[in-house]
Amino acid sequence: MAKAKTKIELENENTEMQDRLAKMEEMMKSLLSTQNKPSVEPQQNNGSYNINIKKKIKVMSLFNGRLNLTTEGGGRGKIYSFAKFGETKLIPNEDLTNCFNANQRFFTEGFCFILDSEFVEENGLSESYANIVDKNKITSILNCDRNELDSIFQKISKIQKETICNLIIEKIVANEDINMTGVAIISQLTGVKIYDKAQESISYNDLIDGKVTE
Repeated sequence: MAKAKTKIELENENTEMQDRLAKMEEMMKSLLSTQNKPSVEPQQNNGSYNINIKKKIKVMSLFNGRLNLTTEGGGRGKIYSFAKFGETKLIPNEDLTNCFNANQRFFTEGFCFILDSEFVEENGLSESYANIVDKNKITSILNCDRNELDSIFQKISKIQKETICNLIIEKIVANEDINMTGVAIISQLTGVKIYDKAQESISYNDLIDGKVTE
């Protein structure tokens, strides 16, 4: 026959059992807390950052003349030079970012045009680009009707208006067949006497070439 346990032994067993239950409860809480935490996968360095820096982005000049983009302010740093309107260059992402930071006006007012939608979006240029016309639209500007011309010239920058006027002047000087009605409308919208300026340029060229005699 088993010996009856004393009161002290029963109390010790009870205390020991409570300690075990308390430890088990803490373990369960810890386990549940771990399971409820969102899992964070370690980021793997697959080289995408370096590739992004080295990625070359196509940039087009929309300036009617020589345009220099520099990686530092004040014309310092690495220089990317465009000789004429419509010329394109491939510029490394890192250099283009520095050019953008050095002179944002060139990019927001239409001196040049970045042909990479990702770069445009990442650098907050989407809103500015909604008010810039690209090369195709500029070169075909004289084919637009009055309403479209009104819409275009209400939103574009001063430099783009000057570029369009200068390109039309060059066409007149080169004796190209152009829409003179469009020339007249653009003259009204910009306040630039395009045809008169073209004639002045022709007279000047004739004088230089010795075609005008006293």
